Amino acid sequence: MSVANKVRALLQFKGMGNDKIAAALGITRQGLNTKFYRDAFAVKDLIKIAEATNSKLLFQDMDGMQIVLTGADVEDKEE
Repeated sequence: MSVANKVRALLQFKGMGNDKIAAALGITRQGLNTKFYRDAFAVKDLIKIAEATNSKLLFQDMDGMQIVLTGADVEDKEE
């Protein structure tokens, strides 16, 4: 299953429309449709989608240890 299809499944499960997710990403609905069509979601996009759907984007090993990715992980850092 592609990333785009997994995002669609999450949105359907959460009962959320593309308008709300586009707003969370700061793009138009057409821009979001392009991301779906191209299956072109950046990590930053996925984190914002997770936050907007009250979900987590994370790595989990087979023992259950989790490392959660947050917006702070991809923010531009000032030097």
